Amino acid sequence: MMRRIIVCILLVALFFASAFGQTSAAHPDAEIKADPAAYSMLRDARQARYYFPESFQGFTATVVADENGKVARGDLDYSVRGSVDLDMKDDPGFEEEAWAVAEITAMIGRHLSQDLFKEYMGHPLTFGRDDHSPIGRLVLVNDLATKASLRIRDGRITGAERTVNGQRRIISVLEVEPIGEGRFLPHAFTVSYLDPRTGEIKRTEAYVTEYKRIDDVWFPFRHQMIRTEKGKITTHVIEFHKPRLRFSPPSQSGRLSQEGGPR
Repeated sequence: MMRRIIVCILLVALFFASAFGQTSAAHPDAEIKADPAAYSMLRDARQARYYFPESFQGFTATVVADENGKVARGDLDYSVRGSVDLDMKDDPGFEEEAWAVAEITAMIGRHLSQDLFKEYMGHPLTFGRDDHSPIGRLVLVNDLATKASLRIRDGRITGAERTVNGQRRIISVLEVEPIGEGRFLPHAFTVSYLDPRTGEIKRTEAYVTEYKRIDDVWFPFRHQMIRTEKGKITTHVIEFHKPRLRFSPPSQSGRLSQEGGPR
């Protein structure tokens, strides 16, 4: 069955807003005095995180999507300018037809060169109580609307928490992949969704991403997500076969890369 799904790139922004903690427009408490050291710690951690070069414009690839053993293949054309175009050539009937596009949009969006924490800087960042946690120092965003906070250790963000749309979301980075020069990529992390009133866990998602270097870009060629919700476990796997990257001039002159990724 042929399906063409066009998804606006704004989904990328929605993902980051929900998962990685961009804050709302709520004004911070003017009585809280910002701590410059907290700003510096966050800025340094952000700079250590690897992102695609600004010249990256998108890519094409053959997509293999697996949902609990139901496999579908299709052709993908991803553009940072506005759309994700996915033609699924054989779809055995996924429970959620658009999940592959949503996962691809979110996964690639995490690697786009953008300041994910720009809005954080508009709030009076402070340190929380030093609890000597093994996951790092607690940094409070002091946004009353989202109650956002971060954990930072060894120059990288190890956790994030915020409340949005009636859900408390906790991200825990389990493992990173060093790529040299003090920079890293997230390899494994979890997202837990809790009831903000009772603290009860409603859903958990575990992510593992594998990378391959293509045209001097660290590219996520395989992505796995395991969701546990209401006693049900769902496994999603997305692979990009033969990805061909596009760049804007002058760095790459818009050329396509050589084939790469899993065969």
